[in-house]
Amino acid sequence: MFDLEYKKHIQFLRGFSVLCIFLFHTNIPLFKKGYLGIDIFFVISGFVITKTIFQEYLSEKKINLSNFYLNRIKKIIPNLFFIVGITYFTYLILGPPNMGLWNEIFGVFLGISNIYYLTSRTDYFDGIFDDPLAHTWSIGVIQQFYIFYPLLIFFIFLFKKKKFFNLQIFFLISFTISIFFFHYNLNNNPLLSFYSTSMRLWELIFGGILFFYKLKIKKNNIISIGSLLLIIYLIFSPSHFNYLYLNLIIVILSGVFIIFFSKSEIIEKNPLIYLGNISFSFYLWHLPVLFFFELYILNIFYLDIVLGFIFTLILSVASYTLIEKKFRYLNFASYKKYAFYSISFFSFILIFLVYIKNFNNDIKQILRTFINNFNYLNLEYNWNHRFAFQDRLSVNDKNVYAYCKDESKNFIKNSDKLKLECLKQKNYKTLFFVEGSSHTAQYLPMLKKSELIENIYYKHRTDYEISFELVNELSNKFDEVIYLTDLQIAPKLKILASVYPKFNKKIKFILFKPNHYPKNIFQPSKCLIQQETCKIFKNEDFKKRNLTELFQDIDKFKNSNEGIFIFNTYENLCPSLECIIYDKNKDLLMLRDQSHLSIEGAESLVIKFDEYIQLLTDQNKINNLKT
Repeated sequence: MFDLEYKKHIQFLRGFSVLCIFLFHTNIPLFKKGYLGIDIFFVISGFVITKTIFQEYLSEKKINLSNFYLNRIKKIIPNLFFIVGITYFTYLILGPPNMGLWNEIFGVFLGISNIYYLTSRTDYFDGIFDDPLAHTWSIGVIQQFYIFYPLLIFFIFLFKKKKFFNLQIFFLISFTISIFFFHYNLNNNPLLSFYSTSMRLWELIFGGILFFYKLKIKKNNIISIGSLLLIIYLIFSPSHFNYLYLNLIIVILSGVFIIFFSKSEIIEKNPLIYLGNISFSFYLWHLPVLFFFELYILNIFYLDIVLGFIFTLILSVASYTLIEKKFRYLNFASYKKYAFYSISFFSFILIFLVYIKNFNNDIKQILRTFINNFNYLNLEYNWNHRFAFQDRLSVNDKNVYAYCKDESKNFIKNSDKLKLECLKQKNYKTLFFVEGSSHTAQYLPMLKKSELIENIYYKHRTDYEISFELVNELSNKFDEVIYLTDLQIAPKLKILASVYPKFNKKIKFILFKPNHYPKNIFQPSKCLIQQETCKIFKNEDFKKRNLTELFQDIDKFKNSNEGIFIFNTYENLCPSLECIIYDKNKDLLMLRDQSHLSIEGAESLVIKFDEYIQLLTDQNKINNLKT
């Protein structure tokens, strides 16, 4: 019979892994490869789960699936839901009052965080430092693995009636196939390789393979400690390696450390063992803590990181002791009634939240208003007025986003098939047709405040589709139609250029060039909270976003077509080499997140935009708007 208790060296490796992940999320360049700690976690998980399943089989001659799943639930779910719940409510109070983290929360509760991030991210590291729940993707992978892996082994035993040999062959084949697809998608679809359980399966299966060979391997501490030193070197060295090979080497070295380890006081009496014991709690707590500490504590001599580690450790010990350990050894059979009511209550809350999120905008708005009323940032810094659109961009006291979507049925349309409720609707001869996503909507405060523009129709789109048929139809009913949209990225310019020939030739276009972007999504809020003037350098922003090429393409499109006018938003917002994010002296917040202007930022463009429109009017490029 094998020892059910986790060996100290495995707990040491857990502690080392979670420490690497913590250091990675500090965003300090020295630790930029600390994310490899999660790969080590996967190897350990595969080994421990395989060991647990086969120990039971060898002792009981059966695999008790219900017992296995119950133990996994007791270990993971209570602590996970508690910490994520605390994170969510803290975010509602101290984060942007915008009902954020909806999708992330659902992903966690349903065990599909990795799938959510797979479908919502454009890059593995995109926004990982700006989302307090970004790390839960790996929990989703583990949860999915825990569901199908025991079932697979169970059915193999059930139908094949053979033991280790066939399983070993099966594991090796599965490992080979998984790593092949991991490598293939790493080049073709890297997000799939990072987030998909099937693509991460090779690391988990490798841990399972280790179990079969651990007893056959002669222990050798020189090899074991040597592999650990190599892991430390590869993770913390400044050397650059191909990700696949680095990932593969780290996984193999982790396995070597596990199966060759014999005895070492340096390892077995190391404080990292305790960190390994509380690693699940520590992992869940660390990113939310770092997120809020980075937001609220000045980065003086890494004070936010040091305090973040201490606070994470305290919270981890508390939740491990009071929740994780308590539930892990709890006999649910004695609490059937309690369990039934708990599950029922949770299910009701989940269904209610899904209903609010997807089917009832009125309740969602009530909740949003409630949150805005007690949110610290809104009370202290008038956040909602500056950041959210609902205060200034409203029609009939309703949010323009919720009200002016094209698919909505709650509109009265005039004879021109324009929605009367959508912003300004006067009987002037010129119609400004505004269409786009939030990147276009960010300019609506500017358009609404302009004294030269009266007749506005806004059509909200979440894609890059362009309503040329509707615009052409309206051009026959107005003296002039001016189409306005943003050109934030090259793909949208490409689509606009492709449909441009389909527009009526008398239609004019005013296109907004992109605005400047902060370094990360929460930089504007951090600057506001910490009352610190923030700037970015134009040349760095241009280089990072390839704006020189985009601006050249926009100008080329303008010069090759008549009726195209460009409002250079970027130069008007950032006339010098330094672009303002937040001006402490003026208490002026230009941006609300990584890619959108705040309301006051958009309104700061009114004078320049009116001058631009007046110039076009004086040159008779557009009609006199007041006639």
